[in-house]
Amino acid sequence: MMSEAMKEKRAKLGALTAQARKIKEKWVRHFTEINEPAHAFRWSIRTINSIIVERFYKNEENAEFKTFNEWRREGYKIKKGSKGFLVWGRPLSEQKSEQEQEENDEDGAFYPISYVFSNAQVERMAERVEA
Repeated sequence: MMSEAMKEKRAKLGALTAQARKIKEKWVRHFTEINEPAHAFRWSIRTINSIIVERFYKNEENAEFKTFNEWRREGYKIKKGSKGFLVWGRPLSEQKSEQEQEENDEDGAFYPISYVFSNAQVERMAERVEA
């Protein structure tokens, strides 16, 4: 059973997804109409997550977004108390119950919520000194 907090997050991300899909469709249509197939193609292959990050999360302070593990690999840690930005995770291929299928995307795949963190939410990890 999904918690109320998780339902709220999914609803918020669902609303951003609907807006991102409209943006994507608008630009594909625009570039198709003005006979710019390369631009139309670039917009057609953009992911919903990339549009959400670019259009709704990115600003002067939050310019670069990566997952927790991506930041760790580059030698950064997430600042204490930072809250991640919501994005969709990779779809789970496991079979879900009928109720869960109804809550999922049109294709029946379940997309979990994932989080990305911005450059403003990380700090360089201290170097370990070997004794």
